[in-house]
Amino acid sequence: MDTTSVWRATASAPGFALLQDDLQCDVLVVGGGITGVTLALLLAEQGRKVVLLEAGEIGSGTTGHSTGNLYATTSDGISSIASTWDEAIAREVVMQRKAAVDFVELQCRQVPDAVFTRCPLVLYARDLSENDSVVQERDALVKAGCLARLDDAVPAGLPVARGRCWCWRTRRRCSRRRTCRRSRGAPPRRAPRSTSTPVCWTWTRRTRSRPRGRAA
Repeated sequence: MDTTSVWRATASAPGFALLQDDLQCDVLVVGGGITGVTLALLLAEQGRKVVLLEAGEIGSGTTGHSTGNLYATTSDGISSIASTWDEAIAREVVMQRKAAVDFVELQCRQVPDAVFTRCPLVLYARDLSENDSVVQERDALVKAGCLARLDDAVPAGLPVARGRCWCWRTRRRCSRRRTCRRSRGAPPRRAPRSTSTPVCWTWTRRTRSRPRGRAA
């Protein structure tokens, strides 16, 4: 089965030469995924001289194989965080993740080819044994300050649910690899915004690139 992500399959990879000489910098960032590139960008905007080192290609690891979905909840759910710690920690997690999503949206507005789309997040059970966990996650999100509502049916076009489903209209989707292009000198321009019908989200297998000692 081909597990190549849409970003890796369609986006042109940025090319940089191998590191040949000694470099002087204020900060050395190791790793050219979304975290490393964002850190390098923010430091450079503060006037620091930054060198970014990447073993393979920019955005070729976990970032390049992600779904591109951004949301304030987590893969294990906010209910898991609330039960492991407490509701105050769960609210803090949601608040910080919302701020991170807003930051990405702001960056996308300044990149000509970046696409940032607001669309709902829908969670529902395909098996009756999972129905309670759906309601539990919805309740945890509401307590954490999210507007997630319970419905009796999923939106048209999705497989039939067994029990209740919840819909949260704050999920975002963006092209993360294209967001990285700002560090290469792309001129600022507001990206288009649009809405879409609810869709399910999926996960792709994460992989790592082989070390090759490239500098960006």
